Amino acid sequence: MGKSHALKLTVHPSAILWLCLLFYRKAAILLPFLSAAAVHELGHLLALRLRRHPVSSVTLSFSGAVMETGLLSYRDELLAAAAGPLTSLAAGFFLPLWPEFGLYSVILGLFNLLPLPGLDGGRMVRSAAMLLFPPESAGRICRFLGICTGLALWGFALYLTFRLQCGLWPLLLGAMLLTKALIPLFSAS
Repeated sequence: MGKSHALKLTVHPSAILWLCLLFYRKAAILLPFLSAAAVHELGHLLALRLRRHPVSSVTLSFSGAVMETGLLSYRDELLAAAAGPLTSLAAGFFLPLWPEFGLYSVILGLFNLLPLPGLDGGRMVRSAAMLLFPPESAGRICRFLGICTGLALWGFALYLTFRLQCGLWPLLLGAMLLTKALIPLFSAS
């Protein structure tokens, strides 16, 4: 029989903050949102297991989940990154049966397809670029796409906040996403 590997689960304090914010906002969204997030992460886990990559630990934080694996090829990284959003989008078929779960799944899937560092879309773009171009060119492509996406989202956040008067949440989320996009620019050598 195959070896069983224990999976270490760590919950960062920022994940607790995220759960408190969700609960404060509306307690009824907690279960469907957490279910959608769990299905998303199970998509990644299943893809990694199918490609025979063990996952040693999972850390949950404000910005999502991080799975610790061994070194992945760019192809396997692309497949593992794509599995989460694809699973989330497929879970959207539950919309008629459990509307909140289906809606949060689709939103989570689409959000994670954004080509930003730290999101599945950013990992997918990076992996595909590394497969197709020399590393230096791939890095430039990823930074360019990330910055363009971050700036577009920041502009949309400004529009939502000031034109449609949606409150400060779009600005906070836009600032977080723009920061994700700009970090590689300052850490590039």
